[in-house]
Amino acid sequence: MPTLAPDDTATGSDARIFAILRRLARSPQGESVHELASSLFVSESTIEADLTKVRPLVREFDVTLTRNRDMVSLAGREVDRRRLVRQMLLGSARGAASSSLGIVMRELRRFDLGDLGKILQTSLGAGGIVLHDYALADLTLHLAIALDRFADGQTSEVEVGDVKPSAQILDTVAELAARLQESLGIVLPSSERIAFAALLESRTYPGAKGPDGAVDEHVALVRTVISDLSSQYLLDIHDEVFVLNLSIHVKNLLARARTGHEARNPLGPDFKEGHPLVHELAVFVASRIEELANVTVGEEEIVYLALHIGGYLQRTLEDADQVSVACIIPEYYGSQGRFLDRLRVDLGDTAASVEAVPLSRLDVPASIGADLIVSAVQQLEIHGDVSIVEVSPLLSRSDLDRVNAAVRATRDRKSAARIRWTLSELLDPRLFLRVKSTTRDEALRMMSEQLISQRIAPGHFLEDVRSRERLSSTAFHGSIAVPHSMNMDCFRTAISVLISDEPIVWGESNVRMVALFALSPTGRQVFRDVLDAFVAVLAEPSRIQRIVGSADNYEHFVAAVLAETE
Repeated sequence: MPTLAPDDTATGSDARIFAILRRLARSPQGESVHELASSLFVSESTIEADLTKVRPLVREFDVTLTRNRDMVSLAGREVDRRRLVRQMLLGSARGAASSSLGIVMRELRRFDLGDLGKILQTSLGAGGIVLHDYALADLTLHLAIALDRFADGQTSEVEVGDVKPSAQILDTVAELAARLQESLGIVLPSSERIAFAALLESRTYPGAKGPDGAVDEHVALVRTVISDLSSQYLLDIHDEVFVLNLSIHVKNLLARARTGHEARNPLGPDFKEGHPLVHELAVFVASRIEELANVTVGEEEIVYLALHIGGYLQRTLEDADQVSVACIIPEYYGSQGRFLDRLRVDLGDTAASVEAVPLSRLDVPASIGADLIVSAVQQLEIHGDVSIVEVSPLLSRSDLDRVNAAVRATRDRKSAARIRWTLSELLDPRLFLRVKSTTRDEALRMMSEQLISQRIAPGHFLEDVRSRERLSSTAFHGSIAVPHSMNMDCFRTAISVLISDEPIVWGESNVRMVALFALSPTGRQVFRDVLDAFVAVLAEPSRIQRIVGSADNYEHFVAAVLAETE
């Protein structure tokens, strides 16, 4: 078993844990504490401390850390060991960061990931298999780990579950095995071929089948889920191509869920933080799939669902903050049309409309009905709150930059105004709590009991909130949590607020403020339209810090929140 050279030494606690796990995963007989300490250039007491952190990490992957005097080893199925190695390499093992990419590459130094990716892509293309870039990177890493483990004498067990690889997939894997033997001299045993074929079947669909790759049962399932989603969040989704594409993804998702091959989140936590509403819609879809198909949909899979849903609904979901632009530009031999065309192209989706206003209407400001006026008429006087940007009749880059900045500022003002209106309507002094310290479960219990006692929420509200929380944490930016029930069956819409002097451990975050939404059937539009803006404005750590510092009572809390949304 090779040891880390001095220049490869893991210098931080997280990096050492990664190195310990990697060594134990590659050694069936285990390692002694003395060997680990010597190879990592730390004391044995440091290794002992690290092992206490390793034990709960490996337990998440159905692997156990065993001890026989000085010898330490990992016990568990080979498929689970590989899952552990993969998650550590990708930096997604919960509760600990991975080491740097450089250490990852050195750990897999037997094989060049770029070359493996090319071999895999060529084999898939020859077999007529469609593979998107996220899946290609994921499968390449799977292949690298499998080859690395096989080179160490660790052969995969054949575990395909409900996934039955098609003849096309099996032929493609046979082609891949032949190319690996030709390029790298590795002969894959049948168990490795079958295991990789099952994994490939759950990640791809045959290109020759196109959208028909989803069978009727999956299309029917997705239609039911999308109908429920549309009803729950007042959306209008009637696009058969979208349904078919999502059905193909759900078909593969179910195959992965039934065999334990969860897809890797390719975008990291920033995607959820930047798109709270899209993430929430994906959580709803995941919950309905779980209920209807009797599977468990992991947090990693929710991101892929969000990509599908967000790609289709993004424009619809952003309509609430889009800005209407009125242009005052005299007509002169077609110059007005050219002006409008250039402005529309430059603003893109940020503007709901860009229309010219006849000069004859300028004496009736209310008739303009726009959020922003762009005027090529200098020193224009229009009474009212609407902002005016003066530009040249021949739009310059500087003019366009100023218009874009004004549109962004107008959108921010509209968003802040909606938040202020929502908070003024939904906050209640009877639903405000300030505590010294608490836990997530205790906070949810106290706040839910308040809502139930005020006859705002039904008796089962707390369990509904906990069920939603189990699917995916409602903490954002490590500062605020926005828990809620997905049932939207409260008697009226309200927000309960709790502020804690000490941080509350909320999943992997530490939050100081909790805003528990009680949603009635008539409040679903409010929640849909305000969630993104609410998180964007209030989840910024510096703002939460100012609010927490000021909100010693309800009145001061409201004043602090409104001040942050000005």
